[in-house]
Amino acid sequence: MRRYVSRACFAIHGLVTRGAEPVLDQQRYHGLDFVRAAAMLLGLALHVNIFFFSEDHRFWNSGEYHGDPINEGISFFIFQFRMPLFFILAGFFAALVIERKGLRQLVADRFKRILIPFLVGIVIMAPMLNLAWCINTPYENVLDGIPFFERVQTVFLWGLFSDRDLSFSLPLVHLWFLYFLLIFYVVHFVVRGFLGGLGRFLERCSVVPMRACLTRPWCVFLLALTFTPLRYTLNHPGIGLNQLDVELNVVAIYGAYYLFGVLVYAQRENLAALAKNGWIYLFIALPIFTTIVGPTGRMINSASVVTDITNWKTSGFSVWTEGFVHGGWFKVIVCYLKDLTCFSLCFAFIGLAHRYINRENRYTRYLADSSYWAYWVHVFIMFPVACRLQELEGVSSLLKAYVAFSLCTVVIYVLYQRVVRYTVLGDFFMGRRKDPADPAEASFRVSKLLALVARPACLVGLLCGLVGSMLHQDSLREKGHLIVEAFVARDRSTLEQVERVDDARDSFGNTPLHVAVRTTPEWRRYDPVPLLIEKTKDLNCVNDAGRTVLFEAVRGGNRGDVEKLLDAGCDMHIADDYGHTPAHVAAILSGASSSAGAAGARELLELLRQRGADFGLKDYKDRTVQDCLEYFGQGAQ
Repeated sequence: MRRYVSRACFAIHGLVTRGAEPVLDQQRYHGLDFVRAAAMLLGLALHVNIFFFSEDHRFWNSGEYHGDPINEGISFFIFQFRMPLFFILAGFFAALVIERKGLRQLVADRFKRILIPFLVGIVIMAPMLNLAWCINTPYENVLDGIPFFERVQTVFLWGLFSDRDLSFSLPLVHLWFLYFLLIFYVVHFVVRGFLGGLGRFLERCSVVPMRACLTRPWCVFLLALTFTPLRYTLNHPGIGLNQLDVELNVVAIYGAYYLFGVLVYAQRENLAALAKNGWIYLFIALPIFTTIVGPTGRMINSASVVTDITNWKTSGFSVWTEGFVHGGWFKVIVCYLKDLTCFSLCFAFIGLAHRYINRENRYTRYLADSSYWAYWVHVFIMFPVACRLQELEGVSSLLKAYVAFSLCTVVIYVLYQRVVRYTVLGDFFMGRRKDPADPAEASFRVSKLLALVARPACLVGLLCGLVGSMLHQDSLREKGHLIVEAFVARDRSTLEQVERVDDARDSFGNTPLHVAVRTTPEWRRYDPVPLLIEKTKDLNCVNDAGRTVLFEAVRGGNRGDVEKLLDAGCDMHIADDYGHTPAHVAAILSGASSSAGAAGARELLELLRQRGADFGLKDYKDRTVQDCLEYFGQGAQ
């Protein structure tokens, strides 16, 4: 009764737009709750697999010499739908809580379960992750030569007790989604609490199209069209890691998914139709997914260099049309197919879960309860382990990825059982801790859980070992390890023992020297550029976008690399597919929103001028170097 009285008071003040009538729908959406948890748990697999990619896709400090297509395929599949699915379900369950328990309860719950873990994560956990990263990874030299306890002091609480001025590249790491959730919840609270009329208007307008989306499979083709313009505004069709300094168009995209989830809840009676058509959506998505990865990669690697200075960030809003309007109809089609695949997979998993696992099950409930903690803590455990396993020679990347995932998952769930499920931490990561005296909890003892999964885990491991060994033997015949070594600069002897390196190419036509000059100098254990120059027969070779090594070095902004290439006799006048020479690149990058980046680009431009670069050459828009400097760099000299 107290709950209904409270809701009635909120209705009087306009905080609950549906009124204070009792809610009859008390259905528990076990299937959707499990899918939301699975979207988080898939992050564990994703963040392990990316350490074992091939030379074509280099994430973070991924230094696997002989990656395999299965790791990449799994990761790209997860990338396709995971976060959109999560935000759709976040909107769905937020609307559910508001309707059943009221806005005040949602605010209190999200304050405890979202805001507090987020603050703890960015203040304490993220800095310590950087410490673990720099200690365990063999590829980054940020903390080289610093004693261990001084390293701890340097990163703890973001260097509050240290005199060193170090900036880290992963300030939010994997917790950015909590930051986005906080933004969406605030907007949701405001709309429901103070702009109730707007909320009712949106709901009324969406009744017919939402019913069609959820009941007619062919409508997914139209739904993708409505989201394609948002994706098209991105510099590239993919959506990358986000930080406190957010990109407004990325917030808009994920916010649209969240709003869509709210509208799905308003049409929840049509989930049965979505469940009926779940397999149809899966059959729509899978053929498209298998063909869209390659074109997406080509789109990213062939984009204009103007993308480097185009951003939608709140701290430096700098939008250049050329930065996202490129590729003609090719980019439009790629963006549409990615949205079509994304919604088809989201509908497939929501529908199939609602159809097959919507009944309460103690093990699916256990996974749902544990998923938040597992995702919150996993990178601190998985990153160092994955980095170390990369150095094992003679073991397939598929098997290494599986071993890293399995071992770390066991550690994560042992911690969950010991320090979360029955303690005060359970109130933050599950909503309410469990009672260890409950007879049902006997099923979740660590020994029983390990016994339950041991046999299937061993069988999968055996399969990974067999398949992985075949893929590993096949990769040994390629020279992809030279591309990887140029990127991570891990073992100098890898490059020293070969006669030449420019016959090794990734799928985008990049040689090891192309890759090396785009690498952040702080990631180099040694400087591979002089050695690569010595072992490269044609220093003016171009990649699939028509870009020379000098072009990429200027784009990377490392003056030392540019000087080495110029001393070696690189041609300064070879243009890419957009007609941009290295001098054009420096002129364009002089318009970077970062003052340091802009100043560095102008220094490189002056260096090229002194070395005799022809500033009169014109690009695809008939612009000289000086024209680009005046247009992008606002006339800076």
